[in-house]
This record gives sequence, C-alpha cells and structure tokens, in this order.
Amino acid sequence: MPNPSSDGWSVASYIRFGLFCVLLLGGGLGGWAAFAKLQGAVVSSGQLRVESQRQVVQHPGRRRGR
Repeated sequence: MPNPSSDGWSVASYIRFGLFCVLLLGGGLGGWAAFAKLQGAVVSSGQLRVESQRQVVQHPGRRRGR
C-alpha cells in the first residue's frame, strides 16, 4: 500500500485529480467548439501571378553572408 503524503493525498489521488481536470478542460472546450455560433466569414477573390524574376524572401534578421 503506498504511503500517503503529508497532506493526506496519495499519488493515485493526484493522478485521478489531474485526469479529471484534463477531461473537464477538454470537455468544456469541445462542447464550446461544437455549439458556438460563428458570426461570419471573410470571402474574397483574387489572382496569383508568377513574375519572371525570382526574389528571395526571408526574415530580416537572417541575411546571407553573415
């Protein structure tokens, strides 16, 4: 039989409590996601055109040659 800690909780109690919290959080977020009403969406149209000259796009902090 495992020894309870000084506050009276055993390791199994901590695990059960943690699993309960995870299930409560997951169930709450899942329920919200299932029943939340969406206000609307943004719909747009456009064209993508490839230019003949390629240009390298990269983060400004990571320059070549440094």
